[in-house]
Amino acid sequence: MRFYHCIKFEENWLFSPENKQNKTELLYYLNGSVTVKMNGVEYTVRGGEMIVIPPNVSHEERSETGINVIAILCDFDRSCDVLTEGTIVRFPEHMRPLFNMLLKEYEHSVVISEAAESIFELIIHFAQYIVRARDVNPYVSQMLKFIRGNYTDPDLILKDSFSFIPMAPDYLRRLFSAETGQRPHEYLENMRLGRSRQLLSATNDMISEVAYKVGYSDPIYFARRFKAKYGVSPSDYRKNERLSEESDNG
Repeated sequence: MRFYHCIKFEENWLFSPENKQNKTELLYYLNGSVTVKMNGVEYTVRGGEMIVIPPNVSHEERSETGINVIAILCDFDRSCDVLTEGTIVRFPEHMRPLFNMLLKEYEHSVVISEAAESIFELIIHFAQYIVRARDVNPYVSQMLKFIRGNYTDPDLILKDSFSFIPMAPDYLRRLFSAETGQRPHEYLENMRLGRSRQLLSATNDMISEVAYKVGYSDPIYFARRFKAKYGVSPSDYRKNERLSEESDNG
């Protein structure tokens, strides 16, 4: 887990055109209400809430009220498994000053200070705690637990996997989407591809090995899905990550 950059936009702007970053982007909204659109899914985020946007994922924002936002660029490691694409975290009132503290510490340091890193880690710690602790529908909780425990299985077929839950499949899928903002198969793919990014960055495994480890039996299909989501091939992603690390360490 690594913190890179923090900036505040205070124009009470109404529209942000489609854009993407090469790092994980955390958008914390200070006020108003905004619709964030990425990968064809729209998420409603309100003041006091933060949304997670993975690297190289195009997104745009629209607001009818005007918003101010603090944007954080960072990298996640495997410990951040619950902060997936589109995860929205509502911070309690007493935790919200952390974002301005991080911004202030970042702006007043020539290099990223230990204090800034500590505040960033605290924000991520609280975000994960909030996500894990919030009251999720018990049926959706069972689905999430099943997907997280079986996503590496290349033979996993979601439409046949939830027969143990006593609910009509169509209603169950709608309930899952309402709770998570993603359809079950989207959640599964986001989990697989998110984990593959971590393996590409942290290991020297061959691309085919990474594909198998995250549940893809066909490395070519894996590479195609990876590029469709992140805009680069797995090999180019790894190359860019290594160059970025060398630049940061140099």
